[in-house]
Amino acid sequence: MVKLKWGLEYNGYLVSVDSYMNLQLANAEELTDGQQYNTYQFKRDT
Repeated sequence: MVKLKWGLEYNGYLVSVDSYMNLQLANAEELTDGQQYNTYQFKRDT
C-alpha cells in the first residue's frame, strides 16, 4: 500500500521504483476514505 500525504491510498503490486521515488504499481486500486475510487491495469510495453 502507498499512502500519499493528502490522503489518497493505492494498493497494488510493486513493479519498479527509481532514485526519485517514482513508483510503478501493477493492478492498482485507488482508495479514497477507504472506498475504491478507481482501478488501473498494468500494460507492459512490448
